[in-house]
Amino acid sequence: NLIGGAAQPAWSPNGGHIAITSFVYPERGLEPVRDEQAPTDPYERFNSDVLVVRRLHWKMDGVGYFGEYRRHVVLIPFVPFNIDSGQPQLLTKGEWDLNVPTWSPDGRQIAVIGNVKRDADFVRRQFVYLLDPNGTPPVLPEEVFGLEEIRHAGLSWSPDAGTIAILGHNDPRLGHYGNQQLWLVDVSERTGRCITHSLDRTLGNAVVTDVSGYGGAAGSAWFPDGQALLALVSDQAATYLGRFNTHDGALTRLTLTNQVVAAFDLSRDGGRAIALILEPHNPGDLYLIELQESAGVTGATNGNCQRVTDVNRELLGDVQLSLPVSFSFVSGDNTIDGWIIPPVMRQPGKRYPAILYHGGGPGGMRAANFTFEFQLYAAKGYAVVYCNAHGCQGYGESFCTAILGAWGEQDYKDNLACIQFACEHFDYIDADGLATAGGSYGGYQVNWMLGHTRHFKAAVADRSVVNRYSSYGTSDIGHLREFEFGDGPPWETTTHYLMQTPLRFIGDASTPTLVIHSALDHRCPVEQGEQLYMALKRLGVPTEFVRFPDESHDLSRSGKPWHRVLRLDRYLEWFDRWLLRNGSMAPIK
Repeated sequence: NLIGGAAQPAWSPNGGHIAITSFVYPERGLEPVRDEQAPTDPYERFNSDVLVVRRLHWKMDGVGYFGEYRRHVVLIPFVPFNIDSGQPQLLTKGEWDLNVPTWSPDGRQIAVIGNVKRDADFVRRQFVYLLDPNGTPPVLPEEVFGLEEIRHAGLSWSPDAGTIAILGHNDPRLGHYGNQQLWLVDVSERTGRCITHSLDRTLGNAVVTDVSGYGGAAGSAWFPDGQALLALVSDQAATYLGRFNTHDGALTRLTLTNQVVAAFDLSRDGGRAIALILEPHNPGDLYLIELQESAGVTGATNGNCQRVTDVNRELLGDVQLSLPVSFSFVSGDNTIDGWIIPPVMRQPGKRYPAILYHGGGPGGMRAANFTFEFQLYAAKGYAVVYCNAHGCQGYGESFCTAILGAWGEQDYKDNLACIQFACEHFDYIDADGLATAGGSYGGYQVNWMLGHTRHFKAAVADRSVVNRYSSYGTSDIGHLREFEFGDGPPWETTTHYLMQTPLRFIGDASTPTLVIHSALDHRCPVEQGEQLYMALKRLGVPTEFVRFPDESHDLSRSGKPWHRVLRLDRYLEWFDRWLLRNGSMAPIK
C-alpha cells in the first residue's frame, strides 16, 4: 500500500523484520496509496499528470518516469499471522538512491549499494554503505568501499560479518565491458581485495535468453567456514558454478561445460547447492549439486549434479525441438563460436531460408541454451544462425572491449563471416534466402548492415539504436556512455558519435525492413525506431513500423503475453513475405 511500491525484500536473520526498498519523495517520506476523489479545482485536476524534474537520472527502462523520487530502505516489523501489525518505517532519507539491502549475519548492520555523492547521476561509480537498522531514522549511510561498477547481485556477508563479497571492476575506461570480478571488502579496515584478477572471465551469468526473467540469486555465497565462496563464471558459451578459495582465488569448476547455470543457492551446512540450469532442450530446471569433499567431489562430474524438477515435461513432450549445432570459424585474428538451429522436419535435398540473428548487449553472451523464439522459427521452416562476435563476454576482456568505441566494425565482419561459413557448410541453407534480425544491440547490428551490405532479402530491426548522437539525450543511460565516444558529450566529440551512427550510412539501404519498437522503451527510446522508419520510407525501401504501447525495452522477454505473440507473428509474416517468394525451400541445385 505504498505509493513507491516494494522491491528487493530481505529477511533479518531473526525473522523479525523485512528490509525493502521503495521509491520515496524525500520531502514527503512514505506515502500510502489513497483512494482520492479528483481535485475540484480545474487547474489542479488537469495538471496533476505533469512531471517536473530537476535531476539528470529521472527515468529508467522497466521502471518508467520517477522524476524526483529516490529509492530508499524501509523496515517492516514482522509478526506471524498478523499482517496489519507491521507498520513500514523509513530508515533512510536523502537526495540519493540505495539498493539491495543485505543484513549482516548478526543482524546489527545492513549493507546497501548506491552513491550518495552530489555527482552520482553523472558517474557509474557505486559504493557499499552500512546502515544501522536500530538507529534513529533517518539513518545516514556509512561508506565502506567503492568501485567503478558494482553488480547489485554480488553483495553477500561472510559468516563472521567481517567481510562483504561484491562483484564489480574498478577500471573507468571499460564501463559495462569490463570483467565482473570477485572482491572481498574488509568491513573494519574499509579496504577491498580482488581475488579473481588472474581470471580473464566475467562473473555472473552473461547468457541471454527469452524464457527466464528473475531466476534467483546469481551473485556469490559464502561457505560456512568462510574459506571459500560460490559464484557463477561465464566462459566460452557456458555459465558454470565455481568454488573460489578466499585466500588466493583458486577456482574449482562444479558444473558441466554444456550447461548454463542461471541462479543458485547454497545449503546452510555448505554441503549442497541448488541451481537453475538451462540446456539446449530445456528452458530450465532445478539441479541438486553435492559439494562435500568427503564424498570425493573435487570438480564437475555427472554424478554430483542431479536433476530434481521436470516442470515442462508435458509441454516439451508435445512439440518437436531442433537442437543447436555448434561450429567455429575464423574472423580476423580470432576463432569465433557459432551455432545453427536447423529447420524442424527438414527434407533431404531441399534448401531453407536462414535468419542471421544478432545478440543484444554489447557484453552479453550467446550459447546453445533453449530460446523460444529460435525454436518457433525452426518450427516454421527457417534455420537460425548466431554467434559470439567480438563484444561478447566469456572470451576475455580484450575480446569484449574490441568494439569499445568501434561499434559496427569487427563485430560486423564477424557476423558476415558467420553466415558465410554457415552457407558453405550446411547444404540445407538457401544462400539466396537470407534475413538478418536482432534486438537492442542486435538491432543496432541490423541497422549497420542495412547501410553496408545488400546480402539479405529481409531485415527486422527490433528496439534498436540508429542514431547514437541523439540517443545521448534520450536514453536513460546515454549520458553514462561517454567513455565510448572520446570521453565527451556529442557537442564536444561529435565525430566519435557520428562514426558509430548507422543513420549516417542509411542512404545505401535497400533491404525490406520491419521496424519494431516499444513506446516506453527508455533504454533505446522509440524515437530511434521512428528515425529509422522515416529514413527508410524517404528512401523508398519497403518498410513497416510496429509500435507497441505500454511496453519497455524488455518486451520480448517480459512484455504482455499477447503483445509478445503479436511481435513474433509480425516477424514470421515479414520473413514469409520476403523470403519464401524469393525461391527459398527450393530443391538443391
